[in-house]
Amino acid sequence: MKSLLCKLSVSLLFPNRSITCAHCCLQVNQRQLTYVNAGHGHGFLLRINGEVEKLGRGSPPISPLFSELLVTKSNSFTEHHYQFQPGDIFLIYSDGLIDCKPELDLTPDKIATIIRLAISAEEVIDRLKVVAEVEQNAIDDLTLIALRCST
Repeated sequence: MKSLLCKLSVSLLFPNRSITCAHCCLQVNQRQLTYVNAGHGHGFLLRINGEVEKLGRGSPPISPLFSELLVTKSNSFTEHHYQFQPGDIFLIYSDGLIDCKPELDLTPDKIATIIRLAISAEEVIDRLKVVAEVEQNAIDDLTLIALRCST
């Protein structure tokens, strides 16, 4: 995470700016995901049994003040570990998904209903893009990252 911070340091030269970040490390053979969240906040793990598991709470967004703390504190970010079972879906998304159609009130439970029957991560993304009616000239960005455990 510290190396990522160094690459983003140019954005932190301005005192009123901050960066949100989600960092994942997937161990495919063990079906385990390590997740670190720095102010991102949107996402969940949809279990094969239908349970929507909220992702662990993260650190605040990375800001000039927070980046100074990283130099002196080695464990500033909290890691969360998730064990996948076949059929589980991991999804993180930007506020662009929620803000694209505020009238839909896209809560994690509503999003889970939309993606529950998806048979691939690609289908998860496709279903959400249809709901968001992604347009070329959208006001906000839309970031969607999905993983689905197939075996």
